[in-house]
Amino acid sequence: MQRQRPKEKMASLKSEKVVLNEGDEANKIKDDSSNSLCLETDQNDCMDTGFQSLESKDKPLFLKDLMKIWELWPGRFSPSNTLLIDERPYKALINPPYTGIFPEPYGVEDPGDDALGPKGELRMYLKGLADAEDVPSYLKEHKFGQPAMAPGHPDWGFYVKVQDKYGPAIIQQDMKTAPSEAQVKLSLLSVTLV
Repeated sequence: MQRQRPKEKMASLKSEKVVLNEGDEANKIKDDSSNSLCLETDQNDCMDTGFQSLESKDKPLFLKDLMKIWELWPGRFSPSNTLLIDERPYKALINPPYTGIFPEPYGVEDPGDDALGPKGELRMYLKGLADAEDVPSYLKEHKFGQPAMAPGHPDWGFYVKVQDKYGPAIIQQDMKTAPSEAQVKLSLLSVTLV
């Protein structure tokens, strides 16, 4: 991760499978948040669990550990103002509850998928979140997309082994603690588009 000075809002696009030329959806996000884009993550910033993905036995299972962000900017970013967005709920397995949302997978071939459009479902959700007091409270009250990975999921027997190995994230700061500088409403860690 490249450390850059955080701005009022922090946004990042995960670059694993971002398509910039088909429908320009990634560009639409980047255009809206270009003044606040200060972090870009990729697979190198993810945690390799040592497990193989259920999606493909040849693919390692990676998780997105938000603690890396909070440790990189202590006192500036915390569970109260950080949001992970990924279409795969298991990616947030070791993060605290209500710090991630999991939209349905984006389909380039689906012309009706306008979640990223000007009035799209995801954009409208994020606008509401930007006005919220903190991320966990908003997520708890406003459900979005797929549920978080938890007991009851058909693949929980596998994912609980991963969680047992790494444990849930240990949060040493109060989830209601506001950053010491200007109020930071939200930080987006990752958007997986395809």
